[in-house]
Amino acid sequence: MGSLPEKLPLGWATASLEVLGIQKTTLIKPSESPETTFELWSVPAYPNDAPEMVKGKEVGSNKQSVIPEDVLLCKINPRINRVWLVGPKKDYPQIASTEWIVLRNKDIDSRFMMHRLREEKFRENLCANVSGVGGSLTRCRPQEVKKFVISLPPLNEQSRIVAKIEALQEKSNRAREALEAIPPLLEKFRQSVLASAFRGDLTAEWRAQNPDVEPASVLLEKIKKERRRLWEEAELAKMEAKGKTPKDDKWKKKYKEPEPVDKTDLPELPEGWCWASFEQCAWEITVGHVGPMKSRYVENGIPFLRCQNVRPYGYEQENLAYILEDFDEKLKKSRLYGGEILVVRSGVNVGDSCVYPTDAGQSNCSDLVITRPLTGLNPFFASLYVNSPFFKDALNLRKVGNAQPHFNVGSMKKAEIPVPSSEEQAVIVNKIQRLLDYSDNVKIRMLQANRLLDSQCQSILSKAFRGELIPQDPNDEPASVLLARIRAEREAKIGNKKGRGRRKK
Repeated sequence: MGSLPEKLPLGWATASLEVLGIQKTTLIKPSESPETTFELWSVPAYPNDAPEMVKGKEVGSNKQSVIPEDVLLCKINPRINRVWLVGPKKDYPQIASTEWIVLRNKDIDSRFMMHRLREEKFRENLCANVSGVGGSLTRCRPQEVKKFVISLPPLNEQSRIVAKIEALQEKSNRAREALEAIPPLLEKFRQSVLASAFRGDLTAEWRAQNPDVEPASVLLEKIKKERRRLWEEAELAKMEAKGKTPKDDKWKKKYKEPEPVDKTDLPELPEGWCWASFEQCAWEITVGHVGPMKSRYVENGIPFLRCQNVRPYGYEQENLAYILEDFDEKLKKSRLYGGEILVVRSGVNVGDSCVYPTDAGQSNCSDLVITRPLTGLNPFFASLYVNSPFFKDALNLRKVGNAQPHFNVGSMKKAEIPVPSSEEQAVIVNKIQRLLDYSDNVKIRMLQANRLLDSQCQSILSKAFRGELIPQDPNDEPASVLLARIRAEREAKIGNKKGRGRRKK
Protein backbone atom coordinates (compact mmCIF):
# COMPACT_ATOMS: atom_id res chain seq x y z
CA MET A 1 0.00 0.00 0.00
CA GLY A 2 1.32 3.43 -0.91
CA SER A 3 1.49 6.08 -3.63
CA LEU A 4 3.90 4.58 -6.17
CA PRO A 5 4.69 5.78 -9.70
CA GLU A 6 3.68 3.37 -12.47
CA LYS A 7 7.33 2.99 -13.46
CA LEU A 8 10.16 3.60 -11.02
CA PRO A 9 12.73 6.20 -12.11
CA LEU A 10 16.34 5.15 -12.70
CA GLY A 11 18.03 4.01 -9.50
CA TRP A 12 14.85 4.06 -7.37
CA ALA A 13 13.46 1.17 -5.31
CA THR A 14 10.50 0.47 -3.01
CA ALA A 15 10.33 -0.43 0.66
CA SER A 16 7.87 -0.51 3.52
CA LEU A 17 7.94 2.11 6.26
CA GLU A 18 8.77 -0.66 8.71
CA VAL A 19 12.01 -1.29 6.83
CA LEU A 20 12.63 2.44 6.49
CA GLY A 21 12.60 3.00 10.22
CA ILE A 22 9.30 3.08 12.10
CA GLN A 23 10.50 2.87 15.69
CA LYS A 24 9.34 1.24 18.88
CA THR A 25 10.50 4.07 21.10
CA THR A 26 11.32 4.14 24.80
CA LEU A 27 8.48 5.37 27.01
CA ILE A 28 9.32 7.67 29.90
CA LYS A 29 7.38 9.27 32.76
CA PRO A 30 8.37 12.95 32.98
CA SER A 31 6.42 13.27 36.26
CA GLU A 32 9.07 11.10 37.93
CA SER A 33 11.53 13.95 37.33
CA PRO A 34 9.30 16.84 38.45
CA GLU A 35 11.93 19.59 38.36
CA THR A 36 13.57 18.54 35.09
CA THR A 37 12.83 20.70 32.06
CA PHE A 38 11.85 18.75 28.95
CA GLU A 39 11.66 19.75 25.30
CA LEU A 40 8.21 18.41 24.44
CA TRP A 41 7.22 17.84 20.81
CA SER A 42 3.45 17.85 21.36
CA VAL A 43 0.66 17.83 18.79
CA PRO A 44 -0.77 21.20 20.00
CA ALA A 45 2.68 22.79 19.54
CA TYR A 46 2.90 21.70 15.87
CA PRO A 47 1.17 24.79 14.33
CA ASN A 48 3.79 27.01 16.01
CA ASP A 49 6.61 24.83 14.61
CA ALA A 50 8.37 24.91 17.98
CA PRO A 51 8.39 22.40 20.86
CA GLU A 52 7.14 23.33 24.33
CA MET A 53 9.50 23.71 27.28
CA VAL A 54 7.83 22.07 30.28
CA LYS A 55 8.73 20.84 33.76
CA GLY A 56 8.23 17.13 34.42
CA LYS A 57 5.62 17.93 37.08
CA GLU A 58 3.50 19.63 34.38
CA VAL A 59 3.29 16.47 32.27
CA GLY A 60 0.62 14.05 33.41
CA SER A 61 1.04 11.21 30.90
CA ASN A 62 3.76 9.00 29.48
CA LYS A 63 5.83 10.34 26.60
CA GLN A 64 8.31 8.80 24.20
CA SER A 65 11.98 9.64 23.94
CA VAL A 66 13.06 11.14 20.59
CA ILE A 67 16.32 12.33 19.09
CA PRO A 68 17.30 14.94 16.47
CA GLU A 69 16.28 14.11 12.89
CA ASP A 70 13.42 11.82 14.00
CA VAL A 71 10.46 12.21 11.65
CA LEU A 72 7.12 12.48 13.50
CA LEU A 73 3.89 11.39 11.80
CA CYS A 74 0.73 12.31 13.69
CA LYS A 75 -1.67 9.43 14.40
CA ILE A 76 -4.67 11.47 15.54
CA ASN A 77 -7.10 12.86 12.93
CA PRO A 78 -4.80 12.07 9.99
CA ARG A 79 -6.79 14.19 7.53
CA ILE A 80 -4.79 17.09 9.05
CA ASN A 81 -1.35 17.02 7.45
CA ARG A 82 1.00 16.98 10.44
CA VAL A 83 4.52 15.70 9.84
CA TRP A 84 7.36 17.15 11.92
CA LEU A 85 11.12 16.87 12.14
CA VAL A 86 12.76 16.86 15.56
CA GLY A 87 15.30 19.67 15.69
CA PRO A 88 18.86 19.75 17.05
CA LYS A 89 19.28 18.85 20.71
CA LYS A 90 19.79 21.81 22.98
CA ASP A 91 19.92 21.81 26.78
CA TYR A 92 16.99 19.55 27.64
CA PRO A 93 15.88 15.94 27.11
CA GLN A 94 13.75 15.62 23.98
CA ILE A 95 10.38 13.88 24.36
CA ALA A 96 7.29 13.59 22.20
CA SER A 97 3.61 12.83 22.56
CA THR A 98 2.66 9.19 22.03
CA GLU A 99 0.27 10.49 19.35
CA TRP A 100 3.28 10.58 17.00
CA ILE A 101 4.59 7.64 14.99
CA VAL A 102 8.38 7.96 14.97
CA LEU A 103 10.55 7.19 11.93
CA ARG A 104 14.29 7.05 12.48
CA ASN A 105 16.97 6.04 9.96
CA LYS A 106 20.46 7.49 9.78
CA ASP A 107 20.87 6.18 6.23
CA ILE A 108 17.98 8.21 4.77
CA ASP A 109 17.72 11.98 4.41
CA SER A 110 15.27 12.86 7.19
CA ARG A 111 14.03 15.98 5.42
CA PHE A 112 13.27 13.87 2.35
CA MET A 113 11.20 11.53 4.51
CA MET A 114 9.38 14.47 6.12
CA HIS A 115 8.36 15.85 2.71
CA ARG A 116 7.52 12.36 1.47
CA LEU A 117 5.01 11.83 4.28
CA ARG A 118 3.44 15.25 3.64
CA GLU A 119 2.49 14.33 0.07
CA GLU A 120 -1.26 14.26 -0.58
CA LYS A 121 -1.50 10.73 -1.98
CA PHE A 122 0.27 9.37 1.08
CA ARG A 123 -2.21 11.33 3.20
CA GLU A 124 -5.12 9.75 1.31
CA ASN A 125 -3.73 6.27 2.02
CA LEU A 126 -3.33 7.21 5.67
CA CYS A 127 -6.95 8.39 5.94
CA ALA A 128 -8.18 5.20 4.29
CA ASN A 129 -6.69 3.10 7.10
CA VAL A 130 -7.97 4.57 10.35
CA SER A 131 -9.80 3.48 13.46
CA GLY A 132 -12.36 5.51 15.43
CA VAL A 133 -15.83 6.89 14.81
CA GLY A 134 -14.80 9.84 12.66
CA GLY A 135 -13.41 13.38 12.62
CA SER A 136 -11.05 14.25 15.46
CA LEU A 137 -11.60 10.82 17.03
CA THR A 138 -9.96 8.92 14.15
CA ARG A 139 -6.43 7.57 14.42
CA CYS A 140 -4.21 5.89 11.91
CA ARG A 141 -3.05 2.44 13.00
CA PRO A 142 0.73 2.08 13.40
CA GLN A 143 0.62 -1.64 12.53
CA GLU A 144 -1.01 -0.75 9.21
CA VAL A 145 1.26 2.25 8.58
CA LYS A 146 4.27 -0.05 8.90
CA LYS A 147 3.03 -1.91 5.82
CA PHE A 148 2.83 1.21 3.64
CA VAL A 149 5.23 0.90 0.70
CA ILE A 150 6.83 4.02 -0.75
CA SER A 151 9.31 4.66 -3.54
CA LEU A 152 12.82 5.68 -2.53
CA PRO A 153 15.48 7.40 -4.67
CA PRO A 154 19.25 7.09 -4.17
CA LEU A 155 20.58 8.94 -1.12
CA ASN A 156 22.32 11.65 -3.18
CA GLU A 157 19.12 12.23 -5.16
CA GLN A 158 17.15 12.49 -1.93
CA SER A 159 19.29 15.47 -0.93
CA ARG A 160 18.91 17.10 -4.35
CA ILE A 161 15.12 16.62 -4.23
CA VAL A 162 14.97 18.22 -0.78
CA ALA A 163 17.00 21.20 -1.98
CA LYS A 164 14.72 21.70 -4.98
CA ILE A 165 11.49 21.31 -2.94
CA GLU A 166 12.63 23.78 -0.31
CA ALA A 167 13.84 26.32 -2.89
CA LEU A 168 10.41 26.24 -4.56
CA GLN A 169 8.62 26.32 -1.22
CA GLU A 170 10.64 29.37 -0.22
CA LYS A 171 9.16 31.21 -3.21
CA SER A 172 5.68 30.03 -2.21
CA ASN A 173 6.29 31.14 1.37
CA ARG A 174 7.24 34.65 0.21
CA ALA A 175 4.02 34.81 -1.80
CA ARG A 176 2.05 33.53 1.19
CA GLU A 177 3.61 36.17 3.45
CA ALA A 178 2.52 38.84 0.97
CA LEU A 179 -1.02 37.43 1.02
CA GLU A 180 -1.05 37.36 4.82
CA ALA A 181 -0.53 41.13 4.80
CA ILE A 182 -3.82 41.62 2.93
CA PRO A 183 -6.45 40.91 5.68
CA PRO A 184 -5.12 43.61 8.06
CA LEU A 185 -4.99 46.05 5.14
CA LEU A 186 -8.58 45.19 4.20
CA GLU A 187 -9.73 45.78 7.77
CA LYS A 188 -7.93 49.16 7.77
CA PHE A 189 -9.67 49.93 4.48
CA ARG A 190 -13.09 49.02 5.93
CA GLN A 191 -12.50 51.13 9.04
CA SER A 192 -11.30 54.02 6.87
CA VAL A 193 -14.49 53.77 4.78
CA LEU A 194 -16.65 53.81 7.92
CA ALA A 195 -14.72 56.73 9.43
CA SER A 196 -15.12 58.68 6.19
CA ALA A 197 -18.84 57.87 6.06
CA PHE A 198 -19.64 58.98 9.60
CA ARG A 199 -17.56 62.15 9.33
CA GLY A 200 -19.75 63.01 6.36
CA ASP A 201 -16.84 62.96 3.87
CA LEU A 202 -18.24 60.07 1.84
CA THR A 203 -21.40 61.98 0.95
CA ALA A 204 -20.07 65.55 0.86
CA GLU A 205 -20.61 65.79 -2.90
CA TRP A 206 -24.10 64.28 -2.59
CA ARG A 207 -25.08 66.94 -0.01
CA ALA A 208 -23.81 69.69 -2.29
CA GLN A 209 -26.00 68.32 -5.07
CA ASN A 210 -29.04 67.95 -2.77
CA PRO A 211 -29.21 71.12 -0.63
CA ASP A 212 -32.99 71.01 -0.15
CA VAL A 213 -33.13 67.68 1.71
CA GLU A 214 -35.04 67.79 4.99
CA PRO A 215 -32.49 68.30 7.82
CA ALA A 216 -32.01 65.74 10.55
CA SER A 217 -33.42 68.15 13.17
CA VAL A 218 -36.83 67.79 11.52
CA LEU A 219 -36.36 64.02 11.24
CA LEU A 220 -35.57 63.79 14.97
CA GLU A 221 -38.78 65.63 15.82
CA LYS A 222 -40.71 63.04 13.79
CA ILE A 223 -38.81 60.24 15.56
CA LYS A 224 -39.63 61.82 18.90
CA LYS A 225 -43.37 61.91 18.09
CA GLU A 226 -43.34 58.33 16.77
CA ARG A 227 -41.60 57.11 19.93
CA ARG A 228 -44.25 58.71 22.15
CA ARG A 229 -47.09 57.46 19.97
CA LEU A 230 -45.84 53.85 20.15
CA TRP A 231 -45.44 54.13 23.93
CA GLU A 232 -49.01 55.39 24.30
CA GLU A 233 -50.36 52.61 22.08
CA ALA A 234 -48.49 50.03 24.15
CA GLU A 235 -49.82 51.49 27.43
CA LEU A 236 -53.40 51.53 26.12
CA ALA A 237 -53.02 47.91 25.04
CA LYS A 238 -51.86 46.97 28.56
CA MET A 239 -54.84 48.73 30.13
CA GLU A 240 -57.24 47.15 27.66
CA ALA A 241 -55.83 43.70 28.46
CA LYS A 242 -56.68 44.37 32.13
CA GLY A 243 -60.19 45.55 31.20
CA LYS A 244 -59.43 49.16 32.09
CA THR A 245 -60.28 52.35 30.20
CA PRO A 246 -58.46 55.61 31.02
CA LYS A 247 -60.77 58.41 32.26
CA ASP A 248 -58.40 61.19 31.30
CA ASP A 249 -54.88 61.83 29.94
CA LYS A 250 -53.04 61.84 33.27
CA TRP A 251 -51.49 58.43 32.46
CA LYS A 252 -49.62 60.07 29.59
CA LYS A 253 -47.51 61.97 32.14
CA LYS A 254 -45.74 58.69 32.97
CA TYR A 255 -43.92 58.85 29.63
CA LYS A 256 -40.20 59.52 30.07
CA GLU A 257 -38.48 61.48 27.37
CA PRO A 258 -34.88 60.29 26.80
CA GLU A 259 -32.18 62.59 28.11
CA PRO A 260 -30.83 64.96 25.43
CA VAL A 261 -27.32 64.27 24.16
CA ASP A 262 -24.47 66.18 25.80
CA LYS A 263 -22.57 67.48 22.76
CA THR A 264 -19.73 69.06 24.76
CA ASP A 265 -17.00 66.58 23.77
CA LEU A 266 -18.57 65.33 20.54
CA PRO A 267 -17.06 66.23 17.14
CA GLU A 268 -18.75 68.77 14.91
CA LEU A 269 -21.07 67.27 12.31
CA PRO A 270 -21.77 68.30 8.71
CA GLU A 271 -24.52 70.86 8.17
CA GLY A 272 -27.94 69.21 8.37
CA TRP A 273 -26.79 66.37 10.67
CA CYS A 274 -27.64 66.02 14.38
CA TRP A 275 -26.37 64.04 17.34
CA ALA A 276 -28.88 61.72 18.99
CA SER A 277 -28.76 58.81 21.42
CA PHE A 278 -29.80 55.30 20.46
CA GLU A 279 -32.50 55.54 23.13
CA GLN A 280 -34.00 58.54 21.33
CA CYS A 281 -34.06 56.64 18.03
CA ALA A 282 -35.45 53.32 19.25
CA TRP A 283 -38.80 52.18 20.60
CA GLU A 284 -37.09 49.43 22.59
CA ILE A 285 -33.58 48.44 23.60
CA THR A 286 -33.39 45.12 25.39
CA VAL A 287 -31.15 42.09 25.77
CA GLY A 288 -31.29 38.49 24.62
CA HIS A 289 -31.62 35.66 27.10
CA VAL A 290 -28.85 35.55 29.69
CA GLY A 291 -28.33 32.22 31.41
CA PRO A 292 -27.34 28.57 30.89
CA MET A 293 -28.41 27.26 27.47
CA LYS A 294 -26.62 23.98 26.80
CA SER A 295 -29.53 21.80 27.94
CA ARG A 296 -32.03 23.91 25.98
CA TYR A 297 -30.73 23.26 22.47
CA VAL A 298 -32.64 20.87 20.21
CA GLU A 299 -32.04 19.57 16.69
CA ASN A 300 -35.03 21.39 15.17
CA GLY A 301 -37.21 24.21 16.43
CA ILE A 302 -37.10 28.00 16.73
CA PRO A 303 -33.81 29.45 15.39
CA PHE A 304 -31.68 30.80 18.23
CA LEU A 305 -28.92 33.32 17.55
CA ARG A 306 -25.71 33.50 19.55
CA CYS A 307 -22.60 35.69 19.39
CA GLN A 308 -21.11 33.68 16.52
CA ASN A 309 -24.09 34.52 14.32
CA VAL A 310 -23.35 38.26 14.53
CA ARG A 311 -20.45 39.37 12.36
CA PRO A 312 -19.43 42.91 11.43
CA TYR A 313 -21.31 43.93 8.29
CA GLY A 314 -23.47 40.80 8.11
CA TYR A 315 -25.65 38.13 9.74
CA GLU A 316 -24.03 34.66 9.84
CA GLN A 317 -26.61 31.88 9.47
CA GLU A 318 -24.12 29.04 9.84
CA ASN A 319 -24.04 27.29 13.24
CA LEU A 320 -27.51 28.44 14.24
CA ALA A 321 -28.87 26.75 17.36
CA TYR A 322 -32.52 25.83 17.93
CA ILE A 323 -34.87 25.87 20.92
CA LEU A 324 -38.35 24.50 21.63
CA GLU A 325 -41.45 26.64 21.09
CA ASP A 326 -42.42 26.62 24.78
CA PHE A 327 -39.01 28.04 25.76
CA ASP A 328 -39.31 30.65 22.99
CA GLU A 329 -42.69 31.61 24.47
CA LYS A 330 -40.95 32.40 27.77
CA LEU A 331 -38.43 34.65 26.01
CA LYS A 332 -40.81 37.00 24.22
CA LYS A 333 -38.74 40.09 24.98
CA SER A 334 -35.78 38.71 23.01
CA ARG A 335 -37.71 37.57 19.96
CA LEU A 336 -36.42 38.79 16.61
CA TYR A 337 -38.73 39.54 13.69
CA GLY A 338 -36.42 41.32 11.26
CA GLY A 339 -34.85 44.76 11.11
CA GLU A 340 -33.38 44.71 14.64
CA ILE A 341 -29.88 46.06 15.28
CA LEU A 342 -27.93 43.34 17.09
CA VAL A 343 -24.76 44.01 19.11
CA VAL A 344 -22.62 41.34 20.79
CA ARG A 345 -22.56 42.17 24.51
CA SER A 346 -19.64 40.04 25.74
CA GLY A 347 -16.72 37.88 24.66
CA VAL A 348 -13.96 38.29 22.11
CA ASN A 349 -16.19 39.93 19.48
CA VAL A 350 -17.94 42.31 21.88
CA GLY A 351 -19.35 45.29 19.96
CA ASP A 352 -19.72 43.50 16.62
CA SER A 353 -23.03 44.40 15.03
CA CYS A 354 -25.35 43.34 12.23
CA VAL A 355 -29.01 43.72 11.25
CA TYR A 356 -31.26 40.70 11.60
CA PRO A 357 -32.70 40.15 8.08
CA THR A 358 -36.41 40.69 7.54
CA ASP A 359 -36.60 37.52 5.41
CA ALA A 360 -34.93 35.24 8.00
CA GLY A 361 -38.16 34.49 9.87
CA GLN A 362 -38.90 34.77 13.57
CA SER A 363 -36.10 33.70 15.91
CA ASN A 364 -34.77 34.28 19.41
CA CYS A 365 -31.33 34.99 20.85
CA SER A 366 -28.99 35.10 23.80
CA ASP A 367 -26.27 37.48 24.98
CA LEU A 368 -27.05 40.13 22.36
CA VAL A 369 -28.15 43.72 22.88
CA ILE A 370 -31.26 44.22 20.73
CA THR A 371 -32.21 47.65 19.41
CA ARG A 372 -35.57 48.04 17.66
CA PRO A 373 -35.19 51.30 15.71
CA LEU A 374 -37.89 53.82 14.94
CA THR A 375 -38.79 54.62 11.33
CA GLY A 376 -36.35 57.50 10.91
CA LEU A 377 -33.24 55.50 11.79
CA ASN A 378 -32.03 53.19 9.02
CA PRO A 379 -31.01 49.98 10.86
CA PHE A 380 -28.19 49.28 8.39
CA PHE A 381 -26.85 52.82 8.83
CA ALA A 382 -26.95 52.38 12.62
CA SER A 383 -25.32 48.94 12.55
CA LEU A 384 -22.51 50.16 10.31
CA TYR A 385 -21.94 53.03 12.74
CA VAL A 386 -21.67 50.55 15.64
CA ASN A 387 -18.94 48.76 13.66
CA SER A 388 -17.09 52.03 13.02
CA PRO A 389 -13.98 53.23 14.90
CA PHE A 390 -16.01 56.09 16.45
CA PHE A 391 -18.40 53.75 18.23
CA LYS A 392 -15.62 51.25 19.05
CA ASP A 393 -13.69 53.99 20.85
CA ALA A 394 -16.77 54.84 22.90
CA LEU A 395 -17.42 51.15 23.54
CA ASN A 396 -13.96 50.69 25.05
CA LEU A 397 -14.83 53.40 27.55
CA ARG A 398 -18.10 51.73 28.45
CA LYS A 399 -17.02 48.13 28.99
CA VAL A 400 -18.33 46.75 32.27
CA GLY A 401 -16.06 44.39 34.20
CA ASN A 402 -12.36 43.64 33.80
CA ALA A 403 -12.12 39.89 33.32
CA GLN A 404 -14.76 39.60 30.59
CA PRO A 405 -15.38 42.47 28.12
CA HIS A 406 -19.04 43.36 28.47
CA PHE A 407 -21.47 45.80 26.86
CA ASN A 408 -24.93 46.32 28.33
CA VAL A 409 -28.34 47.80 27.51
CA GLY A 410 -27.59 50.96 29.50
CA SER A 411 -24.45 51.55 27.44
CA MET A 412 -26.40 51.15 24.22
CA LYS A 413 -29.13 53.55 25.31
CA LYS A 414 -26.61 56.27 26.16
CA ALA A 415 -24.44 55.75 23.08
CA GLU A 416 -24.50 58.70 20.68
CA ILE A 417 -25.03 58.37 16.93
CA PRO A 418 -24.69 61.04 14.22
CA VAL A 419 -27.98 61.28 12.31
CA PRO A 420 -28.26 62.68 8.77
CA SER A 421 -31.47 62.86 6.78
CA SER A 422 -33.25 59.60 5.87
CA GLU A 423 -32.20 60.07 2.25
CA GLU A 424 -28.54 60.56 3.13
CA GLN A 425 -28.60 57.56 5.47
CA ALA A 426 -29.70 55.40 2.52
CA VAL A 427 -27.01 56.88 0.26
CA ILE A 428 -24.32 56.25 2.91
CA VAL A 429 -25.43 52.63 3.33
CA ASN A 430 -25.30 52.05 -0.44
CA LYS A 431 -21.86 53.65 -0.82
CA ILE A 432 -20.42 51.71 2.12
CA GLN A 433 -21.90 48.45 0.86
CA ARG A 434 -20.33 48.89 -2.58
CA LEU A 435 -16.93 49.51 -1.01
CA LEU A 436 -17.33 46.57 1.38
CA ASP A 437 -18.30 44.36 -1.56
CA TYR A 438 -15.07 45.44 -3.24
CA SER A 439 -13.04 44.47 -0.16
CA ASP A 440 -14.90 41.13 0.00
CA ASN A 441 -13.95 40.43 -3.62
CA VAL A 442 -10.30 41.13 -2.79
CA LYS A 443 -10.57 38.71 0.14
CA ILE A 444 -12.08 36.03 -2.10
CA ARG A 445 -9.21 36.42 -4.56
CA MET A 446 -6.72 36.21 -1.69
CA LEU A 447 -8.28 32.93 -0.52
CA GLN A 448 -8.19 31.61 -4.07
CA ALA A 449 -4.50 32.52 -4.30
CA ASN A 450 -3.83 30.71 -1.01
CA ARG A 451 -5.61 27.60 -2.29
CA LEU A 452 -3.56 27.82 -5.49
CA LEU A 453 -0.36 27.95 -3.43
CA ASP A 454 -1.49 24.88 -1.47
CA SER A 455 -2.22 23.09 -4.72
CA GLN A 456 1.15 24.07 -6.17
CA CYS A 457 2.90 22.83 -3.02
CA GLN A 458 1.26 19.42 -3.41
CA SER A 459 1.99 19.43 -7.14
CA ILE A 460 5.68 19.98 -6.35
CA LEU A 461 5.68 17.06 -3.90
CA SER A 462 3.84 14.78 -6.34
CA LYS A 463 6.34 15.55 -9.11
CA ALA A 464 9.23 15.05 -6.71
CA PHE A 465 8.09 11.58 -5.66
CA ARG A 466 7.36 10.51 -9.23
CA GLY A 467 10.97 11.37 -10.04
CA GLU A 468 9.98 14.30 -12.29
CA LEU A 469 11.22 17.29 -10.28
CA ILE A 470 14.94 16.80 -10.99
CA PRO A 471 16.86 14.56 -13.41
CA GLN A 472 18.33 11.27 -12.21
CA ASP A 473 22.11 10.81 -12.09
CA PRO A 474 23.25 7.35 -13.28
CA ASN A 475 26.37 7.75 -11.14
CA ASP A 476 24.35 7.73 -7.91
CA GLU A 477 24.48 4.59 -5.80
CA PRO A 478 21.13 2.85 -6.54
CA ALA A 479 18.51 2.85 -3.80
CA SER A 480 18.47 -0.97 -3.96
CA VAL A 481 22.03 -1.00 -2.59
CA LEU A 482 21.04 1.48 0.13
CA LEU A 483 18.03 -0.69 1.07
CA ALA A 484 20.17 -3.84 1.16
CA ARG A 485 22.45 -2.10 3.65
CA ILE A 486 19.48 -0.93 5.73
CA ARG A 487 17.96 -4.42 5.80
CA ALA A 488 21.29 -5.98 6.77
CA GLU A 489 21.71 -3.52 9.65
CA ARG A 490 18.12 -4.14 10.74
CA GLU A 491 18.53 -7.92 10.72
CA ALA A 492 21.78 -7.62 12.65
CA LYS A 493 20.04 -5.59 15.37
CA ILE A 494 17.23 -8.16 15.57
CA GLY A 495 19.82 -10.95 15.85
CA ASN A 496 21.68 -9.13 18.63
CA LYS A 497 18.45 -8.67 20.60
CA LYS A 498 17.63 -12.37 20.28
CA GLY A 499 21.16 -13.29 21.35
CA ARG A 500 20.93 -11.12 24.46
CA GLY A 501 17.55 -12.68 25.23
CA ARG A 502 19.02 -16.24 25.11
CA ARG A 503 21.91 -15.28 27.38
CA LYS A 504 19.44 -13.99 29.98
CA LYS A 505 17.79 -17.43 30.07
